[in-house]
Amino acid sequence: MVTSVGSSILTSLGASSIDTGSLVDQLATAAIADKQKALTNRETANTSRISDLATAVNSVTSFSSALASLVSGGSLYTQPTSSNASIVKVSALAGARLNGLSASIKVEKLATAQTLTAEPLASPATKVGLGTMTLTVGSQTKTITITAANNSLAGLAKAIKDAGLNVTASTITDSTGSRLVIKGATGADNAFSLTMASGNPGEIDRFVYDPNSYDPDNITGLTRQQEAENAEIIVDGVKINLMSALPGSIVTIGSDQPIDAIKQAVSDFVDA
Repeated sequence: MVTSVGSSILTSLGASSIDTGSLVDQLATAAIADKQKALTNRETANTSRISDLATAVNSVTSFSSALASLVSGGSLYTQPTSSNASIVKVSALAGARLNGLSASIKVEKLATAQTLTAEPLASPATKVGLGTMTLTVGSQTKTITITAANNSLAGLAKAIKDAGLNVTASTITDSTGSRLVIKGATGADNAFSLTMASGNPGEIDRFVYDPNSYDPDNITGLTRQQEAENAEIIVDGVKINLMSALPGSIVTIGSDQPIDAIKQAVSDFVDA
């Protein structure tokens, strides 16, 4: 309709050779150009806002995940502290809530493995004497019997080893002769002794071994013994590792808020 009217007007004006269809299209396009541009600009702006919002959501999600990881791992909980980590190392058990932690520890001696090294004899085949001995490891005891059939240094070592307690026994030979060596596991609970039950004095009783009493590690208000070398002691949600001994030195155990971890979590979020 618009094209027909336009064509009639132009024909009356003597412009029959003009492409009226194209001219009308151009006029129509020009009429809506400003509105089209405004809509396009608005679309671009909205797309940008949506992208920025998506980025913000991702950042918040990342921060939430990082924070949740710190919380679940206990990094944002109050942490135990040690005044000398080279002697006493402390860490919190997973999920432990520490409140008013305060203790003093004095490490006089660390658990070590007991070792018996007997005086040398001529060789592993040297007779050790007949008799019966009692091997005690912790609360367990076994009888060690030496008869004519196993009367030798090697026979004694084998009898101790075959007793099935938590010790090893062997003979070691060097330029000075052959020795019986008995070694136990670490800790007071594995202390061993070898005592006479019956036999001829001056022979098998040369291997009698009765160790000195074990010196415990002292914790204020509490006395504990390490069960093994580098063993862990658990007290009120805190894992305590005794790293070295320094007689007379007192190590203080306390607690601290993880301010640095919180700052780092926030800093990572801001940087993201």
